Amino acid sequence: MMEQLLTEAEVADQLHVTVLTIQTLRYNGDLHDNLLRNMHMSPFEHQGTPDDTHDLRDGEGPRWNKVGLHGNFVGFIQYRKTIPGEAVAPRHARS
Repeated sequence: MMEQLLTEAEVADQLHVTVLTIQTLRYNGDLHDNLLRNMHMSPFEHQGTPDDTHDLRDGEGPRWNKVGLHGNFVGFIQYRKTIPGEAVAPRHARS
């Protein structure tokens, strides 16, 4: 009896993972697009990918390929920095 209940629960869990993952991905995509459309940029600051270095010289530290895309995420290309127009003045400061 217990084994059957656990098997049924596992089947249901697999369904939830499959269905909820697809629904969640769609919802997350819509949320991403809405945030971007409204230029609500702070959630875009936390994702990044490692930057590459080039021409390392003794004592100089790393020379990053895309340092302008680091933001406050040194050594990583910050996702926010890859979005055109991401640096805008707050609405109350615009003329």
